[in-house]
Amino acid sequence: MSFEIGSVIQCSRMDDPIRVLACDEVEVLYDAWWSHAEEWGFKSLQRRATYYRKPTNILLGDGEVLRVEPLSNEELAVHCPDLPLRLLRSTEARWRNEDYSDADALVASLDKLPSDLNLASDDIVLDLPSVALHAFGPKLGAKKTVMIGARNGKGFTARELYWQANKLQAPFFTDFEEGIGLYRSGFFKKTPMFYTWGALDLARFADPLPGYQSSRTGTFWEKAKN
Repeated sequence: MSFEIGSVIQCSRMDDPIRVLACDEVEVLYDAWWSHAEEWGFKSLQRRATYYRKPTNILLGDGEVLRVEPLSNEELAVHCPDLPLRLLRSTEARWRNEDYSDADALVASLDKLPSDLNLASDDIVLDLPSVALHAFGPKLGAKKTVMIGARNGKGFTARELYWQANKLQAPFFTDFEEGIGLYRSGFFKKTPMFYTWGALDLARFADPLPGYQSSRTGTFWEKAKN
């Protein structure tokens, strides 16, 4: 982890400081100080909210840590900084424009199992009893957020998560050319929220995939030119 959770950071190009809520080597998800209200923007955890984000390497070079404001127990329960910021990423799988009765039916419909998704395993990949998910439509409009509960009441396997996310994405089918993936978006009803997308995240901060290269600015990934 590049920053301590709760670190309050001043960036050179921002008037007000930010507060780290979750991070990894790729990106930092943060709250912003609202100077007009003299409080953090996510002070209320009751509503639906989307995190602000910056690439970790950019913030490392541009930010000064002023202090640390540790997350309260309630904030920790909502922001869950130990959860992965992205998962179920695959360049081989696709969101399928059909609704399947269960996870086994979806997996059985595949010509072959993607080598980059462990769909045959019962290992828990998302250690939450429930999660908030939202999909995107053909014109990249965010759709209604839905609460999804794990069938075992504890956590999600890759197989169940793929099925649940596909069920949500199917009515608004978009053929993301990069494959599939789930990415931290924010929180909803005091539960971590993820969005469905391709194997590259919407902001294209995530690590490169075959056929992609760093942009000229080095802040995101783009398709390599032949």
